[in-house]
Amino acid sequence: MPPSSGLCLLPLSGLLQVGASPKLLNVIDGESLINEESALVIFLALQQFVEGQPLDAGQVVLKVLHLALVGSAIGLGLGFATSFWLAWIFNDPCLEVVLTFGSAYACYFVAEDLAGAAGLLAVVVMGFSMSVLGGRQIMNRIKTEMHTFWE
Repeated sequence: MPPSSGLCLLPLSGLLQVGASPKLLNVIDGESLINEESALVIFLALQQFVEGQPLDAGQVVLKVLHLALVGSAIGLGLGFATSFWLAWIFNDPCLEVVLTFGSAYACYFVAEDLAGAAGLLAVVVMGFSMSVLGGRQIMNRIKTEMHTFWE
């Protein structure tokens, strides 16, 4: 499959060297994550068909919708819940890292194993919601440690 844009052929660090803003790099990262997760959702929906189970077009559409919407809803809910919990933690880097790591793992487990949805998509949506709301809850001193852990 051809890349969606010519920018994905360049290393992201190279974009910084030519003067691109960090916000642009975040947008490119987000686009690539959504592209990959969309392909995964379609793959999971068509996997049953490839394995020989009879599926019609309506069942495939329902499967794609279930994987995508339920996974996104779980990620959004756990992202907001984690942001709420982060607001109650004051200046404890270890606890904040453990909370974000545990929440990401729980998000994947709940979506993939309990709800039968796309677990990776749930974690990506959780990360997006955390970047919108949760980033405000993490103290500036701890942001460096959090970024180091998640890199």
